[in-house]
Amino acid sequence: MTDAPNHLDTCKFVNNTFLANNSYSWSLRGYDRYSLFEHNTMIYGTVNPFLMRQASNIHIKNNIFYAMHAMGGNPDHVINGWFLNYPDTASSSIIRVRGRDSTSTWSALWGGATFTGPEAYVDAAHGVTAAMLSPTLRVVDVRNNAYFWPQKLMDFYKAYNDTVQTKDSIDVPNGTSNEIKVYLKRTLRQPTWISAYALWTMNTLLPTLGATVTVSNNLNVDPGFGTSVTGHVDSLIAYVRKIATGTLDRPWFYPNATLYPPTWPLPENLAYTNTNLQSAGTDGFALGDLNWFPAQKAIWTDVKSVDALPEEFTLSQNYPNPFNPSTTIEYQITKSGMTTLKVYNVLGQEVATLVDGVVSAGSHEATFDASRLSSGIYFYTLRSGSFVETKKMVLLK
Repeated sequence: MTDAPNHLDTCKFVNNTFLANNSYSWSLRGYDRYSLFEHNTMIYGTVNPFLMRQASNIHIKNNIFYAMHAMGGNPDHVINGWFLNYPDTASSSIIRVRGRDSTSTWSALWGGATFTGPEAYVDAAHGVTAAMLSPTLRVVDVRNNAYFWPQKLMDFYKAYNDTVQTKDSIDVPNGTSNEIKVYLKRTLRQPTWISAYALWTMNTLLPTLGATVTVSNNLNVDPGFGTSVTGHVDSLIAYVRKIATGTLDRPWFYPNATLYPPTWPLPENLAYTNTNLQSAGTDGFALGDLNWFPAQKAIWTDVKSVDALPEEFTLSQNYPNPFNPSTTIEYQITKSGMTTLKVYNVLGQEVATLVDGVVSAGSHEATFDASRLSSGIYFYTLRSGSFVETKKMVLLK
């Protein structure tokens, strides 16, 4: 759990299992140069697992989310942003993203409010400048994840909402600077994968600001856990019911007996039977924590430990970025051939040639020394065969 003035350089959560977490597991509230959440299994969480609305450089891929954010929220929670879904008033979600916005229908709903993006984390006293949080440097990468809410949980929401009579007095936005009081039933909003506001932000707002956004191959699919795992949904539902009705008398925790010491190792097996998901990762491996698939984990570890031939051309974001005076650029090519990597200024003038010649297939890196150049935005372009890609970088002296 981070927040200013404790900013992140690199944060990686890889091959972990989170079981019965009540609340936030991955918090990025401050500058983050590179944040990776990959091959993790998250199961039975009552509140949204991520605090990452304004994160600068996030990569969430190859994970499984099962019965997560199960509380979902009642109208007061959702409208007033208890789960940090603000400004969305309709739903709360696992994935939520926000940028600087004063033009959307949500902004109008909240009386013309301006919502902040990563620029809110500028903290010059601790080394985080406005240039480091430029929207053109922002990366949102959400790929090849599986999410699922079991039918028993969905049935519970419906049954509860059909019978609840309790009403709450809630401040509701109405398009002016003054909210109005409305009595609303304390129904439960079903959790979502990506809220409507986050979708608009990623599809419309961020691209116009120059950010890099990739959201693809995320599946609403049942992994097929065993009954010893799926049976825990009953205690989760009982806990959510107590929260919803205001009758919570004791915490809920795994395995719903005594908190410490738990049985160790945990008497669970989170391997799953859905064969499609067992090869659905961006890397061809199973989604979720690979520790539950030891044979795959062994191969994955070997692949990570050697310079394996890449399956696709890639040009990575340089690091550090912003930089002074030098930075590293990593790239991958799938087959040997004539390759160039050149740097240009904002006028399109070539200022450096880092690679120019035949390069073998594999992963490579190049160093760009900009000692002789002035501060500003530069572009670097990789060309190899028919592949061409350009990225931005910032020299900050």
